[in-house]
Amino acid sequence: MATEMKLIPSTTYASHATALKAVEKMVGLRHEDGIRFMIVQDSVGRFYPLFVGNEAVRAGTFHKFVTVA
Repeated sequence: MATEMKLIPSTTYASHATALKAVEKMVGLRHEDGIRFMIVQDSVGRFYPLFVGNEAVRAGTFHKFVTVA
């Protein structure tokens, strides 16, 4: 049976570039860390970072952004 997960971001950004800047400020964009994320556009056209994986959980991204382990 499939389970729906509804993601509700606490913070959204007006542009993709602004969301990317927020990610860079918090965790950096170093590829060697293995932190995976995507920038998602919501239904009203705003953007938010979505982190995926245990590396993101260990980095503490769930304190500020949406994180799915």
